[in-house]
Amino acid sequence: TQTAQNLERCFTRTNTYVGCVALPFMTPDNNYQVSELAAATATTFSLQAVPQGAQVQDTRCANFALNQANLRTVTGTLSATPQQCWGR
Repeated sequence: TQTAQNLERCFTRTNTYVGCVALPFMTPDNNYQVSELAAATATTFSLQAVPQGAQVQDTRCANFALNQANLRTVTGTLSATPQQCWGR
């Protein structure tokens, strides 16, 4: 995502994710709000996309998460096979 790329560029400049800003935003379709899941540490960050509006009804994927290692997860019923959600 663009936000993860911005965090990586900040890390490249400062050698830490601390102080790098990941402002919450809505996806263009307004189906998800993206924000930091937890405070960034020197070497880690985690972003979360939380469903909004009608998208809340889709319990297969539910929340999406992405971290600095590009690990992509979901919290819904497809959590064992998150690639089914991320590949859509």
